[in-house]
Amino acid sequence: MARAYAMMGYDPSFEDGTKFFDRISESVAGRLDAFKARDIADMIWSFERVGRRDADFFEGVARHIIASMDDDGVRCEYKSRDIANILLAYAKAGHGRRRCGMYNDASSTLFDVFADHVVGLPTLEAYNSQDLSNIVWAHARAGSRRTDLFEKVATRVIESISDNSSNMDTFMSHHLSMLVWAYANSGGTNRRLFRAIAARVTSGELSEYKSQELACILLAYAKAGESYPRLFEKVANHVMSSDDLPRFRPQELTNILLAFAKAGESNTNLFEMMTNHIISLDSFMGFNSQALSNLLWACAKSRETNPILFATVADHILALDDMGEFEPQALSNLLWAFAKCGESNSIFFDKVADHIAALDGLDEYKPQDLSNMIWAFAKDGSSSNRCVFDKVAAHIISLDDLREFTPQTLSNIAWACARAKFRHPILFEKLAVEAASRFAEFNTQEIANMLWSYASMGIVDVSLFSSLGRAYSYCFYDCNCQELANIAWAFSVADIDAPHLFRDESSFINACVQKQDDFSVEDLSQLHQWSLWQKELMSNIALPSSLVQKCYDAFILTRSRPSALQNDVIFELSAMGLDPEEEVLTEIGYRLDAQVKVRGTRLGIEVDGPFHFLGNRNLTGSTMLKRRQVKALAGMPLVCIPYWEWNEQGNSSNKKRQYLRSLLGLENSC
Repeated sequence: MARAYAMMGYDPSFEDGTKFFDRISESVAGRLDAFKARDIADMIWSFERVGRRDADFFEGVARHIIASMDDDGVRCEYKSRDIANILLAYAKAGHGRRRCGMYNDASSTLFDVFADHVVGLPTLEAYNSQDLSNIVWAHARAGSRRTDLFEKVATRVIESISDNSSNMDTFMSHHLSMLVWAYANSGGTNRRLFRAIAARVTSGELSEYKSQELACILLAYAKAGESYPRLFEKVANHVMSSDDLPRFRPQELTNILLAFAKAGESNTNLFEMMTNHIISLDSFMGFNSQALSNLLWACAKSRETNPILFATVADHILALDDMGEFEPQALSNLLWAFAKCGESNSIFFDKVADHIAALDGLDEYKPQDLSNMIWAFAKDGSSSNRCVFDKVAAHIISLDDLREFTPQTLSNIAWACARAKFRHPILFEKLAVEAASRFAEFNTQEIANMLWSYASMGIVDVSLFSSLGRAYSYCFYDCNCQELANIAWAFSVADIDAPHLFRDESSFINACVQKQDDFSVEDLSQLHQWSLWQKELMSNIALPSSLVQKCYDAFILTRSRPSALQNDVIFELSAMGLDPEEEVLTEIGYRLDAQVKVRGTRLGIEVDGPFHFLGNRNLTGSTMLKRRQVKALAGMPLVCIPYWEWNEQGNSSNKKRQYLRSLLGLENSC
C-alpha cells in the first residue's frame, strides 16, 4: 500500500490528523527483522518519494541493513533492484553524504557496504541497465569515491552497449544520461565508457531522447572534459531541425548552451536560434537566478553575444523587488558575462552595486566570486563601483589568510583595482605578501598582470617585484607580446634593478627580438620606456638598435588633445610674456605640455589633471615614470602643476600668475 501511495506522491491523513507514513514509521520501529528485503527496499523508496526524509528513520533502516549483512558483504538478501532503490532513496533524501571524506553515520556506511557487495560479485549479469545506472548515480550524488565500484560497473556497461546482441537495447536514453552524469560527478572519469556511450548516442536516432536527457548528457561530457565534437554536432543538428524547442524547459535550454560553452564547442547557429527563442518567450519567470546566470555566462564564454538577450535579462532583473535569490556565484558570473561581452548597462550595475553594498558581509562569496565581481565592475567602468571595491577590500583585509585565493584570483583582483583606479595600500600590501610567498605558483600572465597592476597604481613593493621577477626570468619564451611589454614597463616604473631578469643577451632580449613583428604600438611604447630605464641605470643592456628605433617611433605617435586646464595655464604663461612653446617633443620621446625659457634656462611644464592622480593625490605609475625619466634624461628641469593647486587660485589671473612666478622662480620679477 505504501508503494501505491508513493507512486501517486500522496501521504493521506487519518481522522485524528496523523499521516499514513507517520503511522508506518511508528509501527515498523523495532520490527524491521519481520520484513523481507524487498519490503524494506520498497518502504524506504516510498518514504523518499513522498518527501518523508526523517534522518532518524533512515538511520534506523540503514543500521538494520548493515547488521543483516556479513562483514565482507557477500551474504546479502537484497537483490539488484532492492540495492538500487535503497541507494537511490538515500541519495535523493540527502542521507549518506560523506563529510570531509569520513563516514559520519550508518547512512554513509551503507553506501560502502553495498559497494563492497557489488564489487565482490563474480559477475553483474543479474543487474539490468536501470539497476546499474541507479546505483552509480546514487553513489555520485552521495559523494562516494568508490573507484572500484565505478570501474566494475563501467566494464559491464561497455560490454553491454558494445555488444550487437539484444543487450544493447536494454540501455534506454534515461539510463545513459544518468550514467554519464554519475561518472562526470564522481570525481573521476572513464574514457572508455564515455567513448562507448558517445558512439551509442551518435549512431542512433535522437528522437527517443527527452530534452532533459540531451542536456544532461552534453553537460556531463563537458564537465568530465571528454571531447566528442561529433556528439555535440549531432545534438545541435537535432535541436535545430526539430520542432521541439518550444517544449524545452528553461533549465534545459540553458544547460545545452552551458554544455557547449564549457566544452569549447562552437556553434553560432545553435546559439542564435536558442537565444532568439528565449527572447521571444512571454517572460523570464521560468528562469531562476542560476539559469539566467548560466545562460549569459555560456554566451560570454562562447563569444556568442546577443545584445537584445542581455538587455532583456537586465530588464527582467531590474523589475525584481530585490536580488536576494541570486547566490554569490550566480551573481558574479552574471556580472562577468555582461562585462566580458561589453554589454554596458549602468542601471543594472547600479542595482547590483546597491545589493552588494546592503549585504551584511561577503563571507558567502568565494575568492573566485569576489574576483569575477570586481573584474566586471572594473571593465564596465560603472560610477557605482567604488562602494563595491570598498566592500570587497574590507572583506579581504578581514580574512586571517588568503590561502584559498588562487594566483589567478589574486592577480585579477589587483588588476581590477588598478583598472578602476582604486588605490588601497592595505589591500595591496596583503595581496603582495601572499603573492610573494607563493611566487612559484604564478604563470606568466598572472605575474605580468600582478606587477603591471602595482606599477600602474604607483605602489612599489620590493619583495613582490623581486619574488615574481625571479619566477618570470625562467619563462620569457612562454610569454606573449603584451606580457613581455607589461613586465618590462612595470619594472621601469618601480625602478627596481633586476639584472637576473634583464641581463645582457638574456632570454628577455631574445624573446623581444623573436616577437618584434608582433608587438602592438602600446607594447612598443612600453619597451621604449624600458630602454630609457636602462639608460637611467647606465647599464649595458639594450635591445638591438633597429628594435630600439621601432619602439621610439611607436612612442612618439602617442599624442593627446590639450585640456581646458592646460589651455588656461598656457594662456597665463603667454600673458606673462614667457612665449610658451606647446606640445614639445623631447629628445627622449616624451611630449611636454609646454616649454618656457627663464633667465636663459629651458624649463619643461607639465599640467597634471585629475587623471594623473589616484585616490588622495597619489601619482599614477605612468606619471611617476614620466616625471622621473624627463628629469633624468631630457636635459631640462621639469615644473609640474597639479590641478588642485591651480584650482585654488580661482578665477583671478593675478593669483594664477603669482602662483606661476613662484613655481618658475620669478617671485621678484614684475
